[in-house]
Amino acid sequence: MNQLIQELECRHSTAIPIVYSLLSSCFFALTALTIKLVPNVAPTQVLYVRSLFTIMMLKWIAKDKIDSYPQKQINKLQWRGLCGGLGTVAWFWAVRLIQSSEVIVLSKISPLWTALIAAYITKTDKLTLKLLIIILLCIIGVILIARPPFLLMALGWTVDANREYDMHMLGVMLALTSSITQSIVQVIISHLAKSVHQIAILQYFSFYTIILPMLFELYNQSQLVFPTYQEWVFLLLNSASGGLAQFFMNRCFILGKLNKMSLVGQSQVLFSYFFDIVVLNESLNNLSIIGSVLVCGCLVSVIL
Repeated sequence: MNQLIQELECRHSTAIPIVYSLLSSCFFALTALTIKLVPNVAPTQVLYVRSLFTIMMLKWIAKDKIDSYPQKQINKLQWRGLCGGLGTVAWFWAVRLIQSSEVIVLSKISPLWTALIAAYITKTDKLTLKLLIIILLCIIGVILIARPPFLLMALGWTVDANREYDMHMLGVMLALTSSITQSIVQVIISHLAKSVHQIAILQYFSFYTIILPMLFELYNQSQLVFPTYQEWVFLLLNSASGGLAQFFMNRCFILGKLNKMSLVGQSQVLFSYFFDIVVLNESLNNLSIIGSVLVCGCLVSVIL
């Protein structure tokens, strides 16, 4: 079976990576959808089940192979796990609070944070005028998605500051937090990629995404809910879709060109809008749509 897949990948070296990227985008959007389908289960509990499932799968794949690394690499692995874990917790809660399509758009701006880190922290790149303009337009897109009171008043809309609006703003902030941590993780992984096995990186990440939800639940003193049979199906689907999304994403970047795969990866926004409209039957805000188009356009210009 593996040989047949490898032959297909060699024979269709251009089309297969694109298919992998589209599958990855679909499964990432499906992961967000399954969080919405279990409203009675806390997002941290959903993440805990998914991470436990991932740890068991990695244990089976690794076949008890344990690699040892210098202390310097261990520290980077710890930071990758911590930053990735915090960002994932924020992402799961953001999906619960606002539309998954909005979360995915906001989390997609991580390349811009990465560019800022490269320019001001690691000093590995320069901040150009073109990138500054793109960042400014992206900020405008984020504001349109967030819909703050000053924007609504400027447009002549009625501002109703209630708990639902507060939850929307909190969801936007969590999604932005997730994008920032994702950019930090990308920088750390770039330093680990050539010296640490990918399974080891995922193991540290999964460990923290088990520990952090547990600490959050203990601090919040919230009561855990035992899922129903239907909820267990969605939880397992969340775990499987998350794992498949990561697998196809890694595979498409290995086989395809980085810029092209990143561009095709923007299809995740389309999949999420499809699930929001068709499955969840949610109505879309016009400002959110305009903001999403603006942010995705900025990302495409960065990739190209």
